[in-house]
Amino acid sequence: MFAYQDHILFRWDTSSEVYNESKKKKRPDFIICTSDGIEVGCGEIKPPDTNSSDVEEDHCQVPEHLKKQLHKRLQVASEEKELATLGFIIFSEELELSKMEFKEGKYEYSIIKLLKLPTMCATFQHMDESSYLNFLT
Repeated sequence: MFAYQDHILFRWDTSSEVYNESKKKKRPDFIICTSDGIEVGCGEIKPPDTNSSDVEEDHCQVPEHLKKQLHKRLQVASEEKELATLGFIIFSEELELSKMEFKEGKYEYSIIKLLKLPTMCATFQHMDESSYLNFLT
């Protein structure tokens, strides 16, 4: 997707470059881009009391936005590994990681992982102990 030593930036509360200014749609809560400004992902964050229709709307809009970012990225990509964008949906205590890839001339959307966030004592038990221990060593 991008080299591990590359810097990535999170842009909050800003419009995406993939939409024409005259056709602005609901923008994502954050956009992930490389240091040279190429958008490589986006995400939505919803508090626990959000109604289900708003959450479902985000589940539709994130893949749509990822596809537009990937389409734009196809114009500048120099390697096959660059043909993907990442999506994040955070709702209550859950994090959904997804990606949009361009394979064999088709856009493919997939959910990579559903995670329980360690936001309080009750959910800390869901955190993978091995990842926690890696920070200690």
